[in-house]
Amino acid sequence: MIIEIIEVQFDKDSKVGECFESALKAWRINQPNLIRVEKQNLHDEHIEKLCKFLEGREMVKTLNLRRNLIGN
Repeated sequence: MIIEIIEVQFDKDSKVGECFESALKAWRINQPNLIRVEKQNLHDEHIEKLCKFLEGREMVKTLNLRRNLIGN
């Protein structure tokens, strides 16, 4: 079985936290199964929006949010 990884890539210098609505739109259009947004200054409010976006969608298999500014 071949598993295809679909990911929306952002430039390493991009500031996803500053244009998070655009990132959500890119994820909605491309329906990735991997979301990786490391070191992008994401805060709790970004994660709340991401959770709402992902609710009811079974597209994402891997979510990497390391090194952001997220609380417990």
